[in-house]
Amino acid sequence: MTTEEAAVLLGISKRALEQMRNRGRGPAYTYVGRFPRYSRASINAYLEARAKGPGRG
Repeated sequence: MTTEEAAVLLGISKRALEQMRNRGRGPAYTYVGRFPRYSRASINAYLEARAKGPGRG
């Protein structure tokens, strides 16, 4: 998915996701041509790793 689509799923702005990517943070991505793309699995893995709750703190 595009940066815009991934940002919507994460509930952040496109710019915030771009900054995370530039700093080596955030969900895993790959380039398709010159454009970064995110898989739904990488978004889910990122969210799961950041989840808080019983046994996660």
